[in-house]
Amino acid sequence: MLFFLLCLQLAAAAFISPPSQSGAYVKALVSTNSPVSCVRSILPATADQIRAGVDSTGAPTISATAQCSANVECAILLPLIEASDMIHCVDNVGTVHSIGWADSTADLAGDVDRFYLIWATCMVFLMQAGFGMLEVGVVRSKNITNILFKNMLDACVSGVVFWLCGWAFAYGGDSVPGREGRNEFIGSGEFMLVSSGDFPEENYALYVFQWSFAATSATIVSGAIAERAQVSAYIIAAIVLCGLTYPLVVHWSWSGAGWMSPFADTEQFTRMGRNGFLDFAGSGVCHLVGATAAFIACLVLGPRIGRFGPPWASKAQEAARRRNFAPNNMVFAALGVLILWVGWYGFNCGSTLAISGGLSIVAGKVATNTTLGAAGGGITMLILSFLLDGKHWDLDGVMNGILCGLVSITSGCPLVEPWAAYIIGTIGGIMFSTIVRIMALIKVDDPLSAVAVHGGGGLWGPLAVGFFTTEDNLFRAYGVRKGVYGLFYGGGWEQLGVQFIAILVIIGWTSAICLPLFWVLKAAKLFRVTEEQEIRGLDETEHNTDTLDSGRIVGMLVEGKFKERVERLEKAAALQKLK
Repeated sequence: MLFFLLCLQLAAAAFISPPSQSGAYVKALVSTNSPVSCVRSILPATADQIRAGVDSTGAPTISATAQCSANVECAILLPLIEASDMIHCVDNVGTVHSIGWADSTADLAGDVDRFYLIWATCMVFLMQAGFGMLEVGVVRSKNITNILFKNMLDACVSGVVFWLCGWAFAYGGDSVPGREGRNEFIGSGEFMLVSSGDFPEENYALYVFQWSFAATSATIVSGAIAERAQVSAYIIAAIVLCGLTYPLVVHWSWSGAGWMSPFADTEQFTRMGRNGFLDFAGSGVCHLVGATAAFIACLVLGPRIGRFGPPWASKAQEAARRRNFAPNNMVFAALGVLILWVGWYGFNCGSTLAISGGLSIVAGKVATNTTLGAAGGGITMLILSFLLDGKHWDLDGVMNGILCGLVSITSGCPLVEPWAAYIIGTIGGIMFSTIVRIMALIKVDDPLSAVAVHGGGGLWGPLAVGFFTTEDNLFRAYGVRKGVYGLFYGGGWEQLGVQFIAILVIIGWTSAICLPLFWVLKAAKLFRVTEEQEIRGLDETEHNTDTLDSGRIVGMLVEGKFKERVERLEKAAALQKLK
């Protein structure tokens, strides 16, 4: 939290400082270990004047010195008062280097934009902690270590796989627009960021931001298959998702060559629709990919033992069954949702990819709409759960409504008006409630309701863009006016049709990869743990540990079984030492 506040403070200082306090980065190429001296002066200054710390008239002026390395641009920060000011530097051999206001502010804008992306990356990566807390709160206590372990694996596996090939398949070749081999289907080059020699250093901030999205997509699956999937199976699934499934959808939707990307160079490549697929921050690209993979995994894996009863079971039996699978700690779950909400501002606002040049205004609208989308989803589920679930105030329903509202607004966060953002979040809550009931009806077990949250929002969010996008918002976010925008604003049916086709493509592609993958894992008996392991808990059987929460300890003390449990654990530890 302190780091987050520091980031905000630095960003504020960069943007709200008055002109008299502004600064410019001065860069001079100097020789080996050469000290460099700089002064501010309207007119060019001589080497002697610069060394003396005076301007071209001989009057004292603001100056600075620095020690620079060979053939490295040395950056010095000096305040500029007027646009006519110049900064002049001299090295030890007498060479004078000058830079003006226009050059220096361009450098500063680029640095601030890259800092903004790094800040947004930190916020998105914070969502991993949110997912972890939510999953820990929802799964049964005998599986807490296992779910946290998978959460850690997301970051590690995605970090390596996206570096090896994920970035190359998604954006490879974009940094060299005329490069041969670029195509609409898959990226070309920049494996491990270096293989083609084309990866520019200023793209590192963009790379790490895109990696954080890939990690998020994989995390969705971990919650859906919780409490019964092998760790090795999850590692394989994460590799395929981060290395192939997700990157190709990114290439189609966000690259400079993708066949449905609004950023595609249409002089070189064919694009679907005049605008392409408008998915600003990834309701479809990120969340629908993860939700589709999660649904297929749940379908192939099957429900947890005892999760669903026979059709003739009484209401009392079903209520008892639900209690057995109820979240073990709502404090952790609620904390996780709030962390996710905070991280979502980095997810959506950071998708402007810059903050200078007026994009701060777009980011402000994105933050506003993100808030209203989340609120709409939460309030809708507050009402629905009260009316449909026995007139009880359901915290779990509200939390999932908030998350589905966030997923729903992610596609159109800069494209719609605030009132529409609230409506989009509200319908997102309805989508969640509907899909949860359908999943229960067809007996597909999803402990985290990940399919309903990310699938419901992932389906509705891109479609909402086709209804609610305004022409002015589209121009501010994408810089285009082609007469195609939201249906409700007179923009015609084209954009809605493009959004619908893109949704079908994402579902079809993800299914084509994940269905055979999970069936092969199941056939090879690498997907699901044994019945004994599932009953005993994955913490004990997969990680050789035993997690006891305070609620279970109190219950065992009341029943007089705690001493017996401790003795059993001590015996197990003694046997392990003997081995």
